[in-house]
Amino acid sequence: MPQLQWYISQVGEYYKEHGILLVDKIDIHTYPQASNVAFSSDEDAQAAYNRLQSTRSLYDPSYTDPSWINQPVYILPLVKQWIAEYCPQLELTVSEYNWGADNIVTGAVAHAEVLSILAVQGVSTGARWVSPASGSRAEDSFAILLNYDGEGTGVPSRVLNISTSSIEEVTAYGFYGPAVMAGSSSDSDGEDKLCILLIGKTRDEAADVSIDLRTVDGFAQGSYEVFGFNESQRLGPMGSSTYSSGMLEYTVEPYSATLLVITPSL
Repeated sequence: MPQLQWYISQVGEYYKEHGILLVDKIDIHTYPQASNVAFSSDEDAQAAYNRLQSTRSLYDPSYTDPSWINQPVYILPLVKQWIAEYCPQLELTVSEYNWGADNIVTGAVAHAEVLSILAVQGVSTGARWVSPASGSRAEDSFAILLNYDGEGTGVPSRVLNISTSSIEEVTAYGFYGPAVMAGSSSDSDGEDKLCILLIGKTRDEAADVSIDLRTVDGFAQGSYEVFGFNESQRLGPMGSSTYSSGMLEYTVEPYSATLLVITPSL
């Protein structure tokens, strides 16, 4: 039995016997183990590929970690499974992670995805090691979720499952509800919006995606604003458009993080 699994089981047993929860949270640190990924500014083809694919070690049981581990990790669902089995009262936190240096685009793209994965997986607290340098690309990875318009507007707090046909090329994360404003821990008043973060992992060619919104109530048609960053552009507005019939078509740039802020048409 892995040590962490055993530890959680013992916390659960003590709680069952004595009604006392010895710890409140199970905290893990996670760093990609492939060469030249964590903390590294290496952005050659192999290092960049490993960096952008290795985020899957956080959640994907079909992904074999390309390092000395050489097996699936899927650390967040695995620890959540142990918590659910032995002691559901516990929360899961990740107080250390790092997927690349501050001033490379793939590092910023990877960090934006890691933040999204932590949200979708229900991690109660996440903290990158270390805080991004002021003015660095890594700041964009936080701002695209917390201050995408430069006016303190963040994505809604409720997550929505959004999938793509090839997670090697593009991954997608959905956030639904009223926007969250800077300094607030809850949704603000206002109309519901759907924010979809698209993570572009291709190196040279853009990838076309079709997002099916027919099952999302009220979003069969609407308009959207685009914010994002890529290899040649820091975080900023990138236009707007409309869609209909429940299908939104978009072209995702290589090495990019793109946020579609969607408002439904009444």
